Amino acid sequence: MLGNARLIDLLKEYPKESMTEKMYRSCQKILKENKKQDITVENMATKSQAAKGLLVWILAILSYYEVARNVEPLREKVKSMEKAQAQTEAELSKLNSTLQKLNSELSELRKGYKEANEELSDLQLQAAQMEKRLNAASTLIGGLTGEKSRW
Repeated sequence: MLGNARLIDLLKEYPKESMTEKMYRSCQKILKENKKQDITVENMATKSQAAKGLLVWILAILSYYEVARNVEPLREKVKSMEKAQAQTEAELSKLNSTLQKLNSELSELRKGYKEANEELSDLQLQAAQMEKRLNAASTLIGGLTGEKSRW
């Protein structure tokens, strides 16, 4: 593998999202078992620059996995929250549309109520005028009845 001329390209193209828990534990186990040999980037640099680069890459992939393992549930939560937000916004839009229709209907009803109230006021005024005229006419007829006998 180290003799492969495309090793750097393969490492760059490595599908880090496909790393499994088993692979992660296996790498951690190897690093732990070789702790006595003090496998660090600094120590590896004294032995081989190529090995140092490979160790840096391995540690980076392991760190990526640790972060990705914690981030993935958060990504799922974000997706579900975005879905819930979209549903809520759709419901809000629907409710706003209904509210607008109801406000329009309420405005029409208020307009009709105002017109009916104005008509009622006019009719009550006319009724009061008619009643006054009727009383005046009754008074006049009652007064003229007395004049009939005089004539």
